[in-house]
Amino acid sequence: RRCGAAFEPTQMEADHITPWRDGDRTVPDNCQMLRRDRNRRKGAKLGMPRAERPRSQGLGGTRLPGAAAPFSEFAAAGAVVLEWRAPGRTRSGRPTHGSPAGPPQRTKTMKEKIAIAGGHPDDLVGSLGLALLLKDRFDLHVLDFTRGEVGWSGHDKDETARVRTAEEESVCSELGATPHFLGEVDGDAYANREVVARTVDLLRDLAPRALIAHWPLDSHMDHVMSTAATLKAAWLAAAGRPDRLPEIYFYEETSQSLYFHPVFYVDITPVWDRKVALMRKYACQNAGDGIVRNKTEDALFRGNQFWVDKAEAYAPYRPHRPGERSLFMELG
Repeated sequence: RRCGAAFEPTQMEADHITPWRDGDRTVPDNCQMLRRDRNRRKGAKLGMPRAERPRSQGLGGTRLPGAAAPFSEFAAAGAVVLEWRAPGRTRSGRPTHGSPAGPPQRTKTMKEKIAIAGGHPDDLVGSLGLALLLKDRFDLHVLDFTRGEVGWSGHDKDETARVRTAEEESVCSELGATPHFLGEVDGDAYANREVVARTVDLLRDLAPRALIAHWPLDSHMDHVMSTAATLKAAWLAAAGRPDRLPEIYFYEETSQSLYFHPVFYVDITPVWDRKVALMRKYACQNAGDGIVRNKTEDALFRGNQFWVDKAEAYAPYRPHRPGERSLFMELG
């Protein structure tokens, strides 16, 4: 483009005219083809660290043959960076003397994040088995829409919020998870602009690999509002681009989820005793061991469907397409 010489595609990179880091999009009107060395120098002039300089990216977000995926996009999205090499060539474009191209190479940079959203502190019991199975492989974050202020009969809101917050923090500590409280009030919660904006900021900061929330049809309106706010925030955090959405799944709550249709089942038999111990930490909600009793019935019912002793069930936000990553497919 600049010098008039002809180059092979492997010697060039698709470059953002207005930098991607400044918020512009990967669309044809914002694309130019540059020699690899010239594009690297451009990155240096922008003051970007070498590891974050944009690698070549195709129009509309599709990577060109032989081009490396942009490190900053994948690192922000969850810690596994894929670098594609042209068939028979090294990363720098030199021939490999007949060596076939291998599959995408993965470089571990950090743990991917999983966000689990719920209306109240103890709603985590719906996915505790999954959390126990994931806790050593992922960085877990728990998003509580409220602090459960009115969920303890005979106690005032302040005391209830304090106790239920402490119970949630204790469970999260056992999971190695980070709790986040989004500021709505139990029994008077809405998916308003303020809570959606707080959730957008949090999701942009976390960039989770997967987001797990209440099944949206529920008899408890705090659960419905929690999921409505979470889904709206996920779309806003992704700037309305489906390809930037995290994987989204729904879990069920005993007797409150309506018309729940599971697609994925997780065998939680190996971690069942640990799940029971964590459920009992929600002492103010577990009168007469009610939570444990209800969740035992759920686990046995779903386990019978899945031909295991005990299981949890989940539904995807949309159908899984061939070739897409899936948290549950990786669990096996």
